Amino acid sequence: MTGSRTLDTHLYKLGSYPYDLIAPVTIMWSPLPTAVPEQNAPVLSQSAPAHNKGKGKEPMSTAQRKQADPARIRSVWVCFHPSVHLEVLDMLKLVASQTLATHKAQHGDIEELKLELADLRGHFNVFEIMGPKSSQIIKGALSPVASDTRKDFLQVCHF
Repeated sequence: MTGSRTLDTHLYKLGSYPYDLIAPVTIMWSPLPTAVPEQNAPVLSQSAPAHNKGKGKEPMSTAQRKQADPARIRSVWVCFHPSVHLEVLDMLKLVASQTLATHKAQHGDIEELKLELADLRGHFNVFEIMGPKSSQIIKGALSPVASDTRKDFLQVCHF
């Protein structure tokens, strides 16, 4: 849950496990912020464009994000094959609405809980490179910027 790992699992229709498999999915949490971000610092979960196609709430504005407690804003990415996009999105909406309704029934209006489902279809290209020489291929295809001075970047990239 800190964002340091991913989970490969399967998504089933609500209440139908082990039947009615929708798709295998990969779940990735965005990392917890280590400190409160600077006002102009980009944050991955906040900078990705969202296209809701008129369904549900619009994404939070930058001003709303700055007012929110950064430690409480979390993003999770659910990756799956494009052929099951509608089924996965419908199931996530159903489960999210039931979870929010259950939370409200148990806790009332004591604590406000917000959830945003953003359709990021068409904004990412994903390539899965496997094999004994996959690291060499990635290293040859990508070259990091040597002028980057972020501490976490320098821990990973050695020049």
